[in-house]
Amino acid sequence: AKELLKKSRESGTDTAAELEMQAKRWQLDKVLPLLDEVYADIKHMDSEKHRALTGAGNELILENISYASENFKGRGFHIRVPLIPGVNDTAENLKETALFCKSLKNITDLEFLPFHRLGSAAYEKLQREYSFAGAPAMSFKEAEEKIRSLREMGLTFPLKISGRYV
Repeated sequence: AKELLKKSRESGTDTAAELEMQAKRWQLDKVLPLLDEVYADIKHMDSEKHRALTGAGNELILENISYASENFKGRGFHIRVPLIPGVNDTAENLKETALFCKSLKNITDLEFLPFHRLGSAAYEKLQREYSFAGAPAMSFKEAEEKIRSLREMGLTFPLKISGRYV
């Protein structure tokens, strides 16, 4: 990845990556200076709930997001949150997420991605269990209602839902 990013930079091509924040610090240090845009996901602010969802706690992820935000010199540092009904869409979790993002030095926006069921067919073809098979899809309007209270928090960055500013 580092060599590809270096070549891209040398040719004048903009660079962007969705970084795996469950990584080692030295891995981040290798790619951060070569990126114009960084995307990082936060699944849940509660570490135990995060562990139940993903198999790992979120401590390293949050530490690395903070570290990357402090050390990133590119144009855009984007945080994304997949909104899954009944999983991470509570008012408490959304507020904690926004407060965490507010503590970051260098954040461009906080984007919420309403849950959809488009990936379920791929899981079926791979003969893998889709852990969110029973979760209902979330509309843009439902997502907007969920994050409405965040607008009153004095955030210094814009909120987005599926790429649209709200």
